[in-house]
Amino acid sequence: MTSKITETIHDKLPDGTDVTILPYNSVDEASEELVQSLQDLMNEVIEEGTTYVQDQTFDRQGFLNYYFSYFVAVMVEGNVRDAQALDMSKNRLLGCFYIKPNYVGRSAHICNAGFLVPLNLRGRKIGKTMGKNYIKIASRLGYKYSVFNLVYATNVASLKIWDDLGFQRIGRIPNAGQMKGQGYVDAIMFGYNSDTDSATESDADFDSNYDLDMPNSCLFSSQLEKNERSNIMSLVVLITSNQINKKTGSTSKNLCNFLTDMVRRSHISLDQYMTNLVIMQRLFANDDTADCQFFNDTRKLILYSFMLGSTTSSNIDFDHWCEVTGLSKSQLASELVELGHALGGLHTIKTVSLEDLQVMKDSLKSEVKKYVKVI
Repeated sequence: MTSKITETIHDKLPDGTDVTILPYNSVDEASEELVQSLQDLMNEVIEEGTTYVQDQTFDRQGFLNYYFSYFVAVMVEGNVRDAQALDMSKNRLLGCFYIKPNYVGRSAHICNAGFLVPLNLRGRKIGKTMGKNYIKIASRLGYKYSVFNLVYATNVASLKIWDDLGFQRIGRIPNAGQMKGQGYVDAIMFGYNSDTDSATESDADFDSNYDLDMPNSCLFSSQLEKNERSNIMSLVVLITSNQINKKTGSTSKNLCNFLTDMVRRSHISLDQYMTNLVIMQRLFANDDTADCQFFNDTRKLILYSFMLGSTTSSNIDFDHWCEVTGLSKSQLASELVELGHALGGLHTIKTVSLEDLQVMKDSLKSEVKKYVKVI
C-alpha cells in the first residue's frame, strides 16, 4: 500500500460550494481543534443511533484507535491550500471519512471506510461528493477492492449513494442492527472493484474481447425485498444470463458480470432492460444472423440489443454508446449496418410493442417467484 497521500483535492458540491478534501496520514498531522471536532461529530452520529454500529460514545483514545488508525480525509468548505492552512473558524467542517484494511494479511488489499456528515448539513450531497473522491483515494492508497460491511437498510441516503456510484450489493444480513427507534433492521454489504488493472472502466478490455474482468455479482435472492427495484434488476439479470447460457450451451459465469456491467454503464431502468431483452431474444432466435461474422459472440449480441433497445434506426446517439462501450463510431456503425443486412432491417425500440413487453415480463415472472417465494 502507498504509505502517504499529501495532495489536497479541490471539488465542488452540486450547489456550487467550493470544498477541499485534506489528507491525514496520522493523527500527528491534525490539529487538536480538528481532532476534537471529528470526535464530537463521531459521537453525535453515534448518539443519533441510526447509521453506525456503536451504541456508546468514544473517549479520546477510543476514537483515535477506531478512526485515526490508518488514513483520514476531511472535507471543509472553501479552497484550502493544505492542512497547515486550515482555519476551522473560516473553513467549516463538512464531513470526513477513514480508509483502512477490512482484513489482514493476504486480504489486506481490501479496504473499508466510514463516512461522517454533520446532522445539520445533510441533504447537500456532501456524502456523495466524499464517496466519489473516496474511490479515487482508495485506489491511490493501493487498495484493490472496497467492502462496506454494514449499510443498514433504513439508511436510505447511503444506499442511494453507493448504488449511484456503481457499488455492487454483494450481500444482505438479516436483523444486523438494533437501530434507535427502529428495532432490528437488515444491513446491505457493498463491494467496489478499484483495481485499475481489471476494473470495468477499461475501454481496452472492452474493445479487445468484450470480456470484462468484474467481481462476481453475488445475488442473495432468497433475501430479496419485493419493492427494491435494484434487487429485482439484479435478479432478472441473473435469470436472463442463465437462460442465455442454456440457449448457447455455455457454462460461463462471466456473462452475468457482463450483463450487470452493461446495465451499470448504460444507466437503464428495469422497463428499458425489458425492452432490450425482447430485442436480445430476437437476435438470438433469428436464423438469418447465422452467417453474420460476429454473431457467434454472445457479448456482441448483448451489446447491440442494449444499443438498439434505446434508439430508433434514424436517431442513434453514437457519442453515448462510444462512451459506454469504448468502441469507435466507425466500428459501431459498420457492425450495425451488417446487423441490419442480416436481419432485413433493425429491431429497435419502435418495433417493441406493449404486448411484447408483457409477454417478456410474464415469461420471467415464474422464474422470479422461484427466488422470492420464501418472502
